[in-house]
Amino acid sequence: MTEKLVLVTGAAGFCASWLIKELLKNGFKVRATDLKDASVERLEPILDKIEYKPADITKPDTIEPLLNDVDIVFHTAAIFSYSVPMDLLRKVNVEGTKNLIELCLKKEINKMVLWSSVAVYGEASPKFYEIPIKECPIEKMNPVVRGKYDLSKREQEGN
Repeated sequence: MTEKLVLVTGAAGFCASWLIKELLKNGFKVRATDLKDASVERLEPILDKIEYKPADITKPDTIEPLLNDVDIVFHTAAIFSYSVPMDLLRKVNVEGTKNLIELCLKKEINKMVLWSSVAVYGEASPKFYEIPIKECPIEKMNPVVRGKYDLSKREQEGN
């Protein structure tokens, strides 16, 4: 069996740094990316075990070369903030994800794991959900979403 190559976006982030460690433990070859000015402090102990290349998901030309020979994409990159403007949240969380999906289709990569958020479900209301909440299609989600971040993550899933 050949070693599978995965791309992890948002690699310098908290979740991605732990994901990368688990992927390495499970025998995957990891190519990782984040913004050029992202702090790679969380990755320092494993930087010699991965291929790290800065890129920006809002700029498809920086991402496309990183998808060469990739088997699976783990897309954790996002702006997680309740205070940034909605246009920036959409640019990164929605349009950046759309760019990545389109490039994966172009490169015939048919496996992507999207890191999302429970925020996509909106308020946990028994009117919309059986508690505890189980995954459901966007059309069946509570239409009331409290914050801009939450809305951007729901829009991201609608790609």
